[in-house]
Amino acid sequence: MPVIAAAEDLVAATGDLELNEKDGARFQQQAEAVVAARGAFLDACGEDLSYIRTVRVAI
Repeated sequence: MPVIAAAEDLVAATGDLELNEKDGARFQQQAEAVVAARGAFLDACGEDLSYIRTVRVAI
């Protein structure tokens, strides 16, 4: 399921975010990975909701 995979990626990226990171560039990379994973998760959720709405209309 794309939503579950996207959620797992988001959890992994969030877990990799080191809030005490001293290297600003490294922290920026980590933060961007979290934002990208969040976007992918939200997109997957939107696709699932769109599919559910389409199926309900068809029934």
